[in-house]
Amino acid sequence: MYPLHFPSSTDSILTLSNPKPYIWVLEMHNGVDSRLTPHFLMDAFIPALDHVELAWRNQWKAANEGGRTDPSNGRGALVITGSLAQDKFFSNGLDLNLSLSLPGFFSNIFNPIIIRLTTFPIPTVASINGHLFAGGYILAAACDYRVCKNGKLWGCMNEVHFGSDFPPTTLLFLQTRAQHQGPSTMRKLIQEGHRWTSMEMLDVGMVDEVVEIFAGWVPSVHTFRFSYSGIGSSRPSEQVLRRALQVAEKKSEDARTGVYGFLKVGNLSIEQLLVRNHGSRNLARQITYLIPFWFTSPKNIIVSFIIVFLRRLITDSPFRPVLMTPSSEVPPSILQSASQPTRTTEKLFY
Repeated sequence: MYPLHFPSSTDSILTLSNPKPYIWVLEMHNGVDSRLTPHFLMDAFIPALDHVELAWRNQWKAANEGGRTDPSNGRGALVITGSLAQDKFFSNGLDLNLSLSLPGFFSNIFNPIIIRLTTFPIPTVASINGHLFAGGYILAAACDYRVCKNGKLWGCMNEVHFGSDFPPTTLLFLQTRAQHQGPSTMRKLIQEGHRWTSMEMLDVGMVDEVVEIFAGWVPSVHTFRFSYSGIGSSRPSEQVLRRALQVAEKKSEDARTGVYGFLKVGNLSIEQLLVRNHGSRNLARQITYLIPFWFTSPKNIIVSFIIVFLRRLITDSPFRPVLMTPSSEVPPSILQSASQPTRTTEKLFY
């Protein structure tokens, strides 16, 4: 079955592999710098997330019902990496002009994707194999863990350099992710557009580990938690991925109880700001979102209705279980307007 190519085998801009039954690797290769274009996000990235989430939920259910026969025992983790055919980019962010040509792109597509990653039901690991600018930086920040290579690698929110401001949603997201880093770090990140090296990001806690690639591709890892070293002949991107897979293996245990994603939801005020208010959803539709869930006992049925109530409070829930598809979530006017040069007044969130 694997690897899977999205949106199709003849137009592959994302590859999803499954090195272990409970670990998935999402490789972005949309152009030389893994641009987060509307086509990539709607037709490749979202369907790939749908596939991973549904596959894991089915495994979790099999592991927690009856005789617990599923070998994964409910574990799960997702690794996101830039193209493994190069070592320069994790992601260079959005195609700004094309994104601005789609009315509602940020509120209807990009913001919900970031929140969906932030509240994904299994641990997520960013395998940062190259530069990450703007939207690429946000994408990595939305993951639970970040492992990156040393050497020539920059992480940057570079809006100040090309004349774009930050909407409150972006500021809130970055501040939430950098609560412990202090005002000077936020000033450098947001107001100065500082290009952070991998070791600088490690020092301030933007990444968790740095894999240092020496001549001959012999890696070692500097981390404030533990030490790791290994020798391999593969290219730097693959060495970083190897370490990211080890982190994913260890953290996959956290998904076994089935509450990992709900524990991450936490701050509802962030979601209220990031997700556009399209009006209250029909209660029956809210309940149907819970059908793929594992709520089978009377106690968990009560929990299900509490979740429905919370979802109605925030009106639109991007952390729903599965099937966040363009046809069901994106207004037709957006899907039909890719060629229209209309510039909206909507602020940028990338």
